[in-house]
Amino acid sequence: MKWLLMIVLNVWILSAAGTPAQNVPLRFRTEDNSISLTCRTDAQGFCRFEFDSDAPLMRGTLEVASYGTRDVIWSGSNMDLVIRLDAVPPETEAGPYQTEEGSQQASAPSESRLWGLYVILLLLFVAAARRR
Repeated sequence: MKWLLMIVLNVWILSAAGTPAQNVPLRFRTEDNSISLTCRTDAQGFCRFEFDSDAPLMRGTLEVASYGTRDVIWSGSNMDLVIRLDAVPPETEAGPYQTEEGSQQASAPSESRLWGLYVILLLLFVAAARRR
């Protein structure tokens, strides 16, 4: 029996001035192209992607309109991502945890604080799966 997890990727897009970027088209695709979702940012620059998956580690690409792409990799759970449009260089890709000179783009602080909890939950999940 496979367990499906509700995966949530919350994305906030900010303009170069740091204000919410409204009506920006986004597309998220998994690495194997099994999932491809689109949305447009709202007045707060927010877009939410939800899908079910049994993968413990999510890998994919977030396309930010004509601004460029970002590789995203996270444990199969919720992730909050804040991206400034001036930090998405066209025709290049970078993971959300890589830093670039002058880049203001980073994942939300809650993600880094919960890393230990993700590891513990993953270990518990693996232990429970082996018992079956």
